[in-house]
Amino acid sequence: MKSDSGGKPGFWGQIRWQLAACYLLIGGVSVLLVAAFAATALNLILLRSSTATVERQIDLMVEQSAERAETFASRLLARAELDGSPPERRPPPPRLSTARGPQSASVSVSCQGDRGRPARTEEPIPLPAWIEGDSFQGVVADGRDVWLQAFVRRKGDRCTVETAWRIPVDDDMAALLRRSLELEVTYREQTGPGVGAPPPGAMRGPPSLWRRIWLPISLLWRPLGPVPVAIMARDWSTGRTIDRIPFLVRPDYETTFRQLQRFGQRQAIWVRALWTIGIAFVIVEVIALWLAVAVTHRIVVAVDRLSHAAEEIGQGNLAHRIAIRRQDQLGRLSQTFNHMAESVQQRMEETREKERLQQELTLARQVQEALYPREAPSIPSTDLAAKCLPARNVSGDLYDILPLPGGRVGLLCADVSGKGIPAALLSASVQAMVRSAVQNGAGKRRNPAELVHALNAQLHSRVPDNKFVTLFWAEYDPATRTLLSTNAGHCPPVLLSAAAGDVSRLEHGGPPVGIFPDAKYDTQATQLSPGAVLVLFTDGIPEAKNEADEEFGETRLIEVCRNGRGKPAHEMVDELLMAPRAWAHDAEQRDDSTVVVLKA
Repeated sequence: MKSDSGGKPGFWGQIRWQLAACYLLIGGVSVLLVAAFAATALNLILLRSSTATVERQIDLMVEQSAERAETFASRLLARAELDGSPPERRPPPPRLSTARGPQSASVSVSCQGDRGRPARTEEPIPLPAWIEGDSFQGVVADGRDVWLQAFVRRKGDRCTVETAWRIPVDDDMAALLRRSLELEVTYREQTGPGVGAPPPGAMRGPPSLWRRIWLPISLLWRPLGPVPVAIMARDWSTGRTIDRIPFLVRPDYETTFRQLQRFGQRQAIWVRALWTIGIAFVIVEVIALWLAVAVTHRIVVAVDRLSHAAEEIGQGNLAHRIAIRRQDQLGRLSQTFNHMAESVQQRMEETREKERLQQELTLARQVQEALYPREAPSIPSTDLAAKCLPARNVSGDLYDILPLPGGRVGLLCADVSGKGIPAALLSASVQAMVRSAVQNGAGKRRNPAELVHALNAQLHSRVPDNKFVTLFWAEYDPATRTLLSTNAGHCPPVLLSAAAGDVSRLEHGGPPVGIFPDAKYDTQATQLSPGAVLVLFTDGIPEAKNEADEEFGETRLIEVCRNGRGKPAHEMVDELLMAPRAWAHDAEQRDDSTVVVLKA
């Protein structure tokens, strides 16, 4: 759908015009078709009713003529039979006509005398040969002349009487029809070679398809003109049945309805019922139109508001809301849109907050990495490496390598309970405490147990009750290859001998720091042989799980240590960190992992 330069939909792109077109096609066209069919049917009924009324009246006049001819013949025969009787026995002479309008009668009487001689004789009425029998009634035509004809022949004992009654079809009969029927009836003169032909403008021959379609449609607006009244007549000469159109009648609604009501109470009820149905139909259509316009207006207004609100939301105005005026489906739609806008606004705020937290976590990660030793110190005849792999942005694991007096080196590997920022903050505090304790004890000799004991006292008074730290603190003297260590609830480090690759674990020490204020810790002294390997690690390595929820385990960890003991310390660190990852495949890393490797 094309739109204008402002981005708004064009004329046909607006829903109001689409709905208007739908209502017009669905409702308007249907109403017009119903009205067209009703008007066409009414006009056709009116046309047929008007012509049928004239035809019935003509038939009635024919019947009346036949009755008069019969009556006249019967009375004339009775008088002729008693001719010569005393006057008091003779019937009164028959009257020729009691009908209104121009009419004529022909009479023929033939009687026999007493001695067999004709007493009275008249010429028989001239009749065409096709009239058989003693009576005839109907419409006859002779060229341009058309009339109503009635013939009766009656025979008595002495006389035969023939009567012929004729009423011409002309302007006088048209006037009689106008007075009796209250319709505009005009006489159509039968002239020229087209006698009996349809009136000018009428169809000749079978109607074409176009005329069959167009004629009923044209009846909707075209005023009803004179309609030809066709009657069947008998040719006076041959007796052949022919059609004649002697009259034209102009239909009239008022007269037709008035005549329908005159037919009786039942017909009047039907007329009133039809009028009532028509008025009810108009009222229903007006109400339907009003409802359609009202519903269309509400839908269009709701769509416009939704469109405007969507534009506001798209431009970044997340605070825009739609005013709700109705509690219908459109109102609920607007309410749903408002809820959606609120959710989008809330999600955007949460996204911005997450981005801010992510930036802070990234900064915290950078700060935490800065707290780790940038590189291992250079120690004679010793290879030392360490690395921490956090499960999230920041780690709760901790390692540190600190120089000590006399060329010694301090090794720290710790794991704070919990994860995320709280654990990272606590690990930073532990690292600071350990460094402070090392610096404060630089002038005097302290064994690892004393340092861990002092650290436990500080942490117990500062950390919450549900927090603790497991750590392993060791002091290594490269000159004598002596290792003094204390294990405070941490994973026991793995010590591999140089000769046979025997494995031992450094477990002596005490409970995790920060739990018990008076906890006691022991110092363990270990002599490292040349080529021995010491591996410090946190629980993130042995507790790594694969998709089958099976842990990596310390057995596999020791196997990795054995296989990599001939490699440099930094390669062993990488293998120890990557082996659990390979074991877990696509499973999420659940805990931080830290490794410190010392090769004597």
